[in-house]
Amino acid sequence: MKDSELRKIFLARVNNRMKDYKGQGSDFRLRKMANKLHEKFDDTWIDYLDGNATYDEWDKSLEDWLNLETLNK
Repeated sequence: MKDSELRKIFLARVNNRMKDYKGQGSDFRLRKMANKLHEKFDDTWIDYLDGNATYDEWDKSLEDWLNLETLNK
């Protein structure tokens, strides 16, 4: 899958999931975990572009990050 296709998927999913998001929550632990999952997602995206990760790994990493971000409302 091309990088431009990944960007479209990413932007659509973030836009859909985060439309009611009002900013960082107050729980420090959840914010810290969300930041770590965001960094992991970034690393997975780079690995995918380099051919070291699958689309399923990319998708799971994105879902994990977004799930925690929306939990931390």
